[in-house]
Amino acid sequence: MTIQTSLKRRKTDANSWNWRWGQLTFFPSLVAILTTYWLGLIWFLELLEKMNFARLAKDDNLITEIYLKQLFCLGVLGGAMHCSIYIAKEFNLYHSKKDLSTAPMLFDFLGYIIQIIGAGLTGMLLLFALKTGLVVVTTGSTDIIKNIPASHIPYSEWFIAFAGGMGTHHVKAFLDKFLKKSTGTAGKLGGGHDDK
Repeated sequence: MTIQTSLKRRKTDANSWNWRWGQLTFFPSLVAILTTYWLGLIWFLELLEKMNFARLAKDDNLITEIYLKQLFCLGVLGGAMHCSIYIAKEFNLYHSKKDLSTAPMLFDFLGYIIQIIGAGLTGMLLLFALKTGLVVVTTGSTDIIKNIPASHIPYSEWFIAFAGGMGTHHVKAFLDKFLKKSTGTAGKLGGGHDDK
């Protein structure tokens, strides 16, 4: 074996070792996403139990408070699902390229946490926009949202909050188009670039 071959093998072994250690940079983000799944689900189930007691007590203020927290929890769960899909794509890219430059930064988990909290708020706001008629649904009417039977309201609203949380970036893109058409402004919200 020549010296040159020996040096190439050592360099390859070092790159392989660095690449394997680079996988650990995904760990904080995965923990953040899994924790928000767990917290969102536990909190939502706890709120379901509290809602039953609030309905028995007929306390309208408590029912409204619990309802808003439920919508936020479902938006958070939708945002966690969106982030888990995104990190899976990022992990696949890292494995296919085997390049340390595609590994996430160690503090990327903070971005995921902010994204998930924003998704909770987006889920709530999307529902309120639909309920107040600010957004025209594909049928051209908001009667579908307003005329849902009372027994189905929580389920449909929970679904809208979850979908709004999961599609935060799509809601933002829709608002960009909606505001551009309705106001005639050429500007976009947030610069118009979407990475995730």
